Amino acid sequence: MDKPPSGEPYELAGKRIAFTSWFLVRPGGFAWVDSEGRNVTVSGDVGPWGARFARSDYPHGVRLVAQPAERVGPVIAGERPWDTTGIAVTTLIKDGDRYRAWGTCSGPAGGGFCYFESADGMTWERPELGQVQVDGQPTNLIDFAEGTVFIDPSVPPETRYKWVQLDGMSFEEYDAFRAAHPDRWEPRARRDDVGHAYSIIGATSPDGLHWTRLPDPLVVEHSDTQIVAYYDERLRK
Repeated sequence: MDKPPSGEPYELAGKRIAFTSWFLVRPGGFAWVDSEGRNVTVSGDVGPWGARFARSDYPHGVRLVAQPAERVGPVIAGERPWDTTGIAVTTLIKDGDRYRAWGTCSGPAGGGFCYFESADGMTWERPELGQVQVDGQPTNLIDFAEGTVFIDPSVPPETRYKWVQLDGMSFEEYDAFRAAHPDRWEPRARRDDVGHAYSIIGATSPDGLHWTRLPDPLVVEHSDTQIVAYYDERLRK
């Protein structure tokens, strides 16, 4: 259909969209038009029977159906000494023909940054990565700090996977960063009550498993809880 003058609130990617509400569905418009298709809804002299009702730009083929709920799970059950206390998946990505998940695991024998793989998103495996052992057992733990992961398709393969996390820095590091990068900090990052400044740090990887931290923070600003980043296909950033 022709793009209406008012434009769209969002430019949706793809032709098959799973809607959960009518929020992003254009309700369409209507008008009374004469025999030549001119809008005479408000003005016109065609008389009470000289116009016909016409709809325009209305949705069709859209149907919202409530499916019965089904309780399943836990999808990833804690079963190893390093994840029986808890598994918190912070990143889930469909990467090619497999689902990949990164998160935080904890258990009586340790824990840390953990990794899972699945062919269908429901049955998950713990690949033995060969990076961290717990009581002599190979694990799916990554020898790197916990964080969230995304894929950047615009860069060379060796840095295709990217990682971000909240971090702290000393006031001396904070002052040095301000001097070197005047456009990448904000004053609320400095927290005298906790004795450090907040920053967001990054890392890159060729496979999502072996990480190299960037030498400088991405940005120095006040942040909290889980930090998330992504590649914007529209902005290409």
